[in-house]
Amino acid sequence: STGSDQEFDSAKVMGFSTVEELLALDGEEFEFVYAGLGSAAEFEDVNVEGKIALIVRGEYPFVEKAENAKAAGAVGAIIFNNVEGVQPEAPGMAVPTIMLSNADGVAMRDGIEDGFNTVSFSIEFDKMVGETVADFSSRGPVMDTWMIKPDVSAPGVNITSTVPTHQADNPHGYAALQGTSMAAPHVAGAAALILEANPNWGVDAVKASLMNTAENLYDANGKLYPHNTQGAGSSRALDA
Repeated sequence: STGSDQEFDSAKVMGFSTVEELLALDGEEFEFVYAGLGSAAEFEDVNVEGKIALIVRGEYPFVEKAENAKAAGAVGAIIFNNVEGVQPEAPGMAVPTIMLSNADGVAMRDGIEDGFNTVSFSIEFDKMVGETVADFSSRGPVMDTWMIKPDVSAPGVNITSTVPTHQADNPHGYAALQGTSMAAPHVAGAAALILEANPNWGVDAVKASLMNTAENLYDANGKLYPHNTQGAGSSRALDA
């Protein structure tokens, strides 16, 4: 909530480095400062020492925004969306980071002009939830052929992966990525393990093995996801 007594229901924890740092925000009131896109250059123009940095999503990775906030002395960050919809979580952020919807973030930013520049936090931990299907995950069936898809599900949210930097002096990069670009390599790796153990198997046998050993997925309310959302379930390479 802010100094204007507004409460933002879209506020959720995006990421943090330690639980202790996250809980240090709980119940406390801080001044917040708008830092634009959260670039290092933008932080040079504002004073966030001991404060919360309000940042808009875009241009730079979430992790980089949090690192810039920490380097500038901020004790936390709030990143609000630049479009409608939800933002992904980003574990391991340099400072405790809260995500906000576009509407709530704009309201916070605009409130600064009216003198509302303080914010307090109420940190609560939800019940433990296992694997769930991401909101942005594609649903079947396939257009034109109407084939039931997907076949299986696999990890594809906030996966830390190597990325090309295209820099000769700094060739080794990594980032937290999501989507089919991350889920597909998981399944490809599982298929490779199956073929290593069963070199005479064909495509259909590998596919059947992955699907028949997949685990059913349930949403946060305990409801089974439909087949056109999770396929046969979450792949289990060791059981296939």
